[in-house]
Amino acid sequence: MSAQALAAAPERMDVDHVYPDTFDALLFGFCLSRQLNPSRVEVVELEDCIPWITDEALRIAWQRYHQQHAQLRLVPTTTNLRAKKRSLPWHQLLEL
Repeated sequence: MSAQALAAAPERMDVDHVYPDTFDALLFGFCLSRQLNPSRVEVVELEDCIPWITDEALRIAWQRYHQQHAQLRLVPTTTNLRAKKRSLPWHQLLEL
């Protein structure tokens, strides 16, 4: 979508991960590939509610993984909020 189209859009827009590689699916895949229990990863909140992984090596690895695998698009906020959420077997990772 062009900058002009965005400026003219009457709705708010969100950056969305293209299904089936949703944010949750990417995070699940990253944790699974590293046999990582996500509940054991220390995350702090920076200004504007930005989550930050405190372990630098892990944060860089996640950023690279996301950059390599994420397909992003702009969608209206209302569309994004109505999107179905995919169920993932997080319990497998919580047992690690």
